[in-house]
Amino acid sequence: MEKILTGYCRTCDASRMVLVDSEDGEADCEFPACAYSAGCPVAAEIRAFLNESTSVRAGITQSGGIPKK
Repeated sequence: MEKILTGYCRTCDASRMVLVDSEDGEADCEFPACAYSAGCPVAAEIRAFLNESTSVRAGITQSGGIPKK
């Protein structure tokens, strides 16, 4: 699954949109190697999205179906 996140990037010194792919665990920015990723709000959203996607996939794999909330 892909998701577009927006926010301020200190590396670019501007706002930007970042495409995140949960299948590959990659984003079209320097995440996770960016020097500012520890304090970056976009990086925090990327981490949350990837963690959520991983949890959902793990639940589907274990139960054989979509987990109920």
